[in-house]
Amino acid sequence: MGQIRVWIFAGVGIGLTIVAGFACRPASSPTTPAKAPAVAATAPKPMGKFLFQPYFHYEFKEPSIDGSGFFVRTENNRLAAIIAASCVKFDETRLTGIHAISIGDWTPIVALQQSWGLPGDAGTDKPVRDYRNDYLIMPVGIELSDDSVLDLDVRAVPVEGEPVWFPNKVETEPRGYEWIDGVVDEVQRGYIRVRLDTSKTIRAQGGAPIVSGTTGKVIGTLSRAEKIQQKSVLWLCPAPAIRAAMKSAQSFPALKDVVGGK
Repeated sequence: MGQIRVWIFAGVGIGLTIVAGFACRPASSPTTPAKAPAVAATAPKPMGKFLFQPYFHYEFKEPSIDGSGFFVRTENNRLAAIIAASCVKFDETRLTGIHAISIGDWTPIVALQQSWGLPGDAGTDKPVRDYRNDYLIMPVGIELSDDSVLDLDVRAVPVEGEPVWFPNKVETEPRGYEWIDGVVDEVQRGYIRVRLDTSKTIRAQGGAPIVSGTTGKVIGTLSRAEKIQQKSVLWLCPAPAIRAAMKSAQSFPALKDVVGGK
């Protein structure tokens, strides 16, 4: 069941319905995951307030939220916000902007109105899983503290059996999340699969970063989620796909010009 929150922007109260669901789209036809990490965690867990709640503004529509987002620093020291394209309504009216909201205290962090290059798409489940385009990257026009920003992993692929951490959204936590341990279960060209050490259902958190326990950096973002044998299993958009999109971007168009328009 949805919840109702009221936030204030520019002195105006806005009622907002939170829609419960899986990542942003559920996965399909899962198979049995691996059972245990094969590599020890050696990196410290990030503990800053890097996770945010995307708050969508579509023309002529009530504001809405879905998924999760986070901040990263690029190789040339620029800041970007990343969410999942599968959480974006491309068949809606124009997307005029997204507010990044702090989950711990529900205050606005920054308004996002441009896309870093062209947005991706929701990816495909069949006939072949491919979530490499499940991203929307946006330039951030303010400075953020170092502990509010993550780094994307520069490796081509993580190691199967590698330990990972998933920032599960928790409204009562000051930083907005709790870490859940997991393990890289499978690495394919179009996705990375992770098994979490929890039976909790992962709801409305598409775009959340999954952090390597060996590098402390983001190996991918949540695209699909499902339960297998009472454990939560995640399918990720791999970090190399996001890094490649950022590197190849030639422009920073307004969100309203590349998302929606129906």
